[in-house]
Order: sequence, then structure tokens, then C-alpha cells
Amino acid sequence: MFLSWISQDACASLPIVLKKHGDMQKKTIDNYPGSKLFPMMMNAEYSAKGFLYSRSLIPFIVPNGLIYLTTLAFTHSPLSSRWLYAIPWITPYLLLVAGMLLAWLFNRSRVIYGLAILAILDGAVAYTAGTKTASIPGAHEAYLAITSLIPINLIVLSLIKERGLFTARGLWRGSIIAMEAMAVFILYIHPSPTIRKYLEYNFLRYDFINHIPMAQPGILLFGLSALFLTLVYIRYPDTITSGFFWTLVTCFTAFLDPSNHKIFSLYMSSAMLILVISLVISSYRMAFHDELTGLPARRALNEELLKLTGRYTIAMADIDFFKKFNDRYGHDVGDQVLRMVASRMSRVAGVRAFRYGGEEFVLVLSGKGKKETLPILEYIRQSVEITPFVLRGPNRPRKKPKSIRAKAKPREKVSVTISIGAAERDMSRNKNPRDVLKAADKALYAAKKAGRNRVSL
Repeated sequence: MFLSWISQDACASLPIVLKKHGDMQKKTIDNYPGSKLFPMMMNAEYSAKGFLYSRSLIPFIVPNGLIYLTTLAFTHSPLSSRWLYAIPWITPYLLLVAGMLLAWLFNRSRVIYGLAILAILDGAVAYTAGTKTASIPGAHEAYLAITSLIPINLIVLSLIKERGLFTARGLWRGSIIAMEAMAVFILYIHPSPTIRKYLEYNFLRYDFINHIPMAQPGILLFGLSALFLTLVYIRYPDTITSGFFWTLVTCFTAFLDPSNHKIFSLYMSSAMLILVISLVISSYRMAFHDELTGLPARRALNEELLKLTGRYTIAMADIDFFKKFNDRYGHDVGDQVLRMVASRMSRVAGVRAFRYGGEEFVLVLSGKGKKETLPILEYIRQSVEITPFVLRGPNRPRKKPKSIRAKAKPREKVSVTISIGAAERDMSRNKNPRDVLKAADKALYAAKKAGRNRVSL
């Protein structure tokens, strides 16, 4: 069970604030018999959806990693000898054309460059297919150069920003790839013993490294590139970055034995498919996810509502006095507040959080009624309330200074709270998700009217 992102000690030290609201008929947290126990419940039970689930491993492995593992298993299975030659030779080029069209439509030049590099590799191996590498002058030098250039190119493509394809920067980037291909071809027809000496230099004396059929500089570059892309993804989870990582792994596996063009072409096709699928997933996220908070947007909520059946509860949450907060501190600080609240909601297990618009969020709890959702919603409310939010000064340096000035004024701390209204599916009144959503909106209004910073059912 994953630990809560919020300090349990801090949660336990804060007594729950019971809200009194007189003759209000809506059931609020005051009426719930277990309300005094909520600070003790702020543990991993509701925050089990941690970094491992929501931001890292599953999106990193699925589906790109599965494509690579499937290809690896196929090439090492008895089926490969029977079905490998049934794969059309044109497959990688069909993927190239389809991927480039999609990347052009979605303005993803990095994917176009990656696909072009893979197509050039496949064409180069196809050109030398049927001839022993040792009999071709410069073939080994070209192989060494390619195994060093590929990881560097994939790293660069994962880092550069989109600048278009037919712009000055886009054409310059394309020309660099063309110059690299030309340089490798020149090395192929005019081999250089000096370059070969550096590209196959052995600086490690370990038996397990010597058993890998690739020069040590290439192994080092592939390894460092894989580590770098992993760290980049952990820091900034992105589908395209995941795609470049698994493309790197696929290319490394293919270069271990490039003598069989059919197998090499299959790996190149898989690498292209990984980039194309990464592009599709990235485009889907752009359409269905909110860029600021990272939560699914209203379009995704509309589809989620159509799938709801059986027992469920829908809650609407609103940041208290957000407009005044925005007017006083500015939109940049308001964006930080939105991201903070969204992060608290997205880390709760059993809850699907959506950004509804502005400062409003929708929480969908499938298979749960009022009694089950009340402690979860109260946990979310308290987790936002106890999270310290410190305003950054306008003269705050980008990097942390080595020494802090003694006369520096203490930064202002502000309190951020949310109000939540929830409604359960009821066959007598709230028969469909839209009705439940409207009922949750009314409950939210009641929570605001009662004084805000509370849960209303």
C-alpha cells in the first residue's frame, strides 16, 4: 500500500473543523456520526493512487513496452521461422507514410524526424542484405557510426521543442539528419582506420560486456540515453518521451544482429509503430485532458457519464473565493492553486477527477453510495485545506541562493479551501448521470451557502 503524499503527522495534528449551518436540510459532514474520526483516516487508504500508478509505470510500459516485448518474444519463438517471411517488405514504409501524415496533421515534427531515421536505417540494412558485412569495405565503420549516432539523435529529438517542419528551424533539423546520413555513407565507401579505432575503443574489461555484439562506445551511449530518457520521463511524464525510450530499446535490440534483414526490418517496423501510437495517445491527451492541471477535461467527462451504470456517486468541487484570489494575487498564482487542488484529487484511489471548467472539478466514484463517499470526499477537502500554499515573491530568484538574507521578509502564506457537493444515483429522482450531476451541483450550492469549506450531500 502506497503512503500518502500528505504528511500523516500533519493530518493527525489538525482537528477537523465542524461546520454549523442551522436549519439547512442538506446532510453535511456535521451529521455524519464518524466525523470526528476523519483526521485518523487520512492515510494510505484513500491515497493509494500514488506516483507509481498515476504518472509513471503503467503509462510508461503500456502500450509501447508491450509492443517491444511482443516483438522480442516473436523473434525468439519458433513462430518466427514460419511467419517472419509472410510479413510484407513494404510494412515499415507503410508505417512511415501513415505516421508522417499523422505527425504532419498534428504538427509533431519530432516524430517525423524519428520515423525518417528509422526508415533510413531499414533502407541501409536492406541495401546491404545478402552480402557479408566483412566483405564490404567500410561496412563495419558505418555500423559503428550508426550505433553511436542513433542514441544521440533520439535524445535530441526527445528534448527539442516543436518548431514546425517547413520552418527555418524545421528545415535545419532535417538537413542535419541528411548530413549525418551522408557522412555515414562517405564513411561506408571511404573507411577510416582512425575513426574506427575510436568507435570501437574498449575502455572496460568485463566479460559480460565483451559478450554483447556491439562496440563499447555504442553500448555506453545506448545505456546513458536510456537512463536519461527514464529520468526525463519521471520528471516530466510524456507519451512521446516514452515512445522515444522504447524506440531506443528496440533499435538496440535490432543492432545486436543486423545480419538478418527480415528480423531487423521487423524491429524497425515495431519502432515506427511505437512512435505512431505515442503520437496518437499524445493527440488524444491534448483533446481529452486539461493542459494546465493534467486532469481529464469536460469532453472526457461527457464520455465517462455515458458509461456509468449501477451504483455511483458524482461530486462537484469548487475552490472557495477563487475569483477574489485570482484578482488579488494574479492569474499565475491562480494557476498554481488549480494545479495543487487537481493533484490532491488525482491521488485518491477509487476517484476519477475531471476539470469541469474554471475553478470547478467533478469527481466520479463508481460503485459507491453516500456512506462510502463521504469520508473520501472529506479526506479530499481536508488534504487541500492543510496543504501549505506559500506565495512566491516577484523578485524570487530562479535558482536557490547559497545564502539566505537575514532581513528577508517572510513570504505570505494563504489558505486554500474547497466546497464539495455530492449526489448518489437514485432511481426515484436521479435516474441518469446528468440528473445526478445536476443534483451534485445543487448540493455544491448548498455547501457554499452554508459557509463553504465543507462537504454537502
